[in-house]
Amino acid sequence: MFDAALLAGEEFDALAFIAIHGYYRQALGCLRNALEVLTVAAGLAVTGNSGLLQRWRAGHEVPFGNARDWLAASGRGRAVDAVAAPEPVFAGRTGQLTNLYARLCGCAHSRAGTNNMDFWESNGPVHVWGLLDRVRSEVRETMAMGLLLLVLGSEIFTLTTDAASILTDAERAWLGAIR
Repeated sequence: MFDAALLAGEEFDALAFIAIHGYYRQALGCLRNALEVLTVAAGLAVTGNSGLLQRWRAGHEVPFGNARDWLAASGRGRAVDAVAAPEPVFAGRTGQLTNLYARLCGCAHSRAGTNNMDFWESNGPVHVWGLLDRVRSEVRETMAMGLLLLVLGSEIFTLTTDAASILTDAERAWLGAIR
């Protein structure tokens, strides 16, 4: 989880710079990268599959969906989903993790409505009212999910009071399952 957290941290650092300069799609794409690496690392951690972990670290792809399914099947993942019912975090293709990932993938792949030209409504990087708010909202959601993934994937990671404050939103009922 340490390497994945470091990589995710780099994405969070980069997105702030990128977003401030008006490249909103690229900034949101950074969030997708952070979420994917944390999901895969946590999924590998709950399986205890050290061979696959080494292959992943050597460049072998581990699909997001597989990692999500491993998390959903784990005891802690089931506990989080039970607390979050009726909207599971991990289970199925409609879980909160999958929905967040799908939104961020739209930006990473420049799908219609989630590319810079659509955001700017022009051909150049311009400040658009409300888009930094959207980036901030997605950052907050991705950080919250990332903290959950760190807790599930690491036996030594604990939430600080400051980190837990990111999770205080009433929509995140699963917080109680990770404390």
